[in-house]
Amino acid sequence: MRRFSTIHLPGYKVYTEGHAGQIRRAAQMIWEAKRPFVYAGGGIIAADASEELRALVEMIDAPAVCTLMGLGGLPGTHPNFVSMPGMHGSYAANMGMTETDVLIALGVRFDDRVTGRLAAFAPHAKVIHVDIDPAEIGKIRTPEIPIVGDVKRVLKKLSAALEETAGNCAARMPHRARPGGDRLRSGSASILCTPTLRPMRSSRST
Repeated sequence: MRRFSTIHLPGYKVYTEGHAGQIRRAAQMIWEAKRPFVYAGGGIIAADASEELRALVEMIDAPAVCTLMGLGGLPGTHPNFVSMPGMHGSYAANMGMTETDVLIALGVRFDDRVTGRLAAFAPHAKVIHVDIDPAEIGKIRTPEIPIVGDVKRVLKKLSAALEETAGNCAARMPHRARPGGDRLRSGSASILCTPTLRPMRSSRST
């Protein structure tokens, strides 16, 4: 097995835990959203955060896409998984990102192969962006809630914050979920993945 040595870069500090206040704000924004959408990238794989990603997706019952570098972060057989997004993705994935009101970006770079023309990418969405590299936050799309930290650790804290605030939010906003994923279906994958948003299939016989 290849061993990696520790490298010390003077002046460079890695923030791994995420800002607690920003994580609470993100939880509030997610519960207030009508059409939350999860956009997961290679950071999920690098941080070994597949389990935490699945827990988040199931808790908020949101549709999710994984970039090329993030494929496998959420199993392709998972009911909330749509496909890859962008120029190599499906119609369903791209329309879901176009119509979402809160985009939860996890370990992604907002690559131009995903965003296409930036002005038209997720035009209605508020963005929550989690990444361990602060240089990636706001480089392409300025998020409403930036969170610098290890995505695995941040997702654990975000799920805990969502559980803590779920009851209050559900009481005020009946379109949101209760703990355990018991969501009233008006704002989740049942809306974004309607028949008009499913991937286009060839009509040719096989």
